[in-house]
Amino acid sequence: MDLHSTILRQESWNELYEAAVFELNPIRLIVRVDSARSSINARLEDLNRLLYDTSVERRRLTDALRMLDMLLKIETMNNHKRPFETRIA
Repeated sequence: MDLHSTILRQESWNELYEAAVFELNPIRLIVRVDSARSSINARLEDLNRLLYDTSVERRRLTDALRMLDMLLKIETMNNHKRPFETRIA
């Protein structure tokens, strides 16, 4: 993998992660979290192939995955508290 595509993939996961974190629509949140997770996991695979120290970025990626999991758990809890009509809207 060349440096250009490595940089693009790094920017991509950041953008997708931020879009998920700031998403207010519960339905779109699920899609955005899934996209962000896929991009983060792809970036982690990239880092496994690099020869230099990537511990700082690897930590950011794993922290981001944890935050996405937490967002989905919170949304699931909130969804169970909403009236049925608003859950299916």
